[in-house]
Amino acid sequence: MTKKSKKYRKVLHILKGLEKHTTLTKHLLWLKKKYFLNIWYMHKIVFYKSAIKDLDEISSFIALDNPLQAKLVLRDIFNSIKYLENFPLLGKFRKEKLRELVVKHKYRVFYEVDKSLITVIAIFKHKNF
Repeated sequence: MTKKSKKYRKVLHILKGLEKHTTLTKHLLWLKKKYFLNIWYMHKIVFYKSAIKDLDEISSFIALDNPLQAKLVLRDIFNSIKYLENFPLLGKFRKEKLRELVVKHKYRVFYEVDKSLITVIAIFKHKNF
């Protein structure tokens, strides 16, 4: 068995484990099968203390009116950040290494990409930036 076929089987095993098959995922599956692209390299995500503080402030503010909505907003922000593990260049380029990812509920996530590490620097609401 060649190295390529071992990698291919491993990738297919990972892809079968995905719970949600969105249109994007189906398209990536097709690309992976046809061209055997190396697109599933996982990056590690690290949060600055200021980003964690921003998340805490966002959730506390929303929870004053609606605690359930606060959970949903945090879930959406984390799910969007989780996409960065596989697609680190997903966000818009700002300055030097700084990138910006726009999330549902009108939030912006600012992060840096460095080789295999993604550092989340800050999270703001559109109006506050």
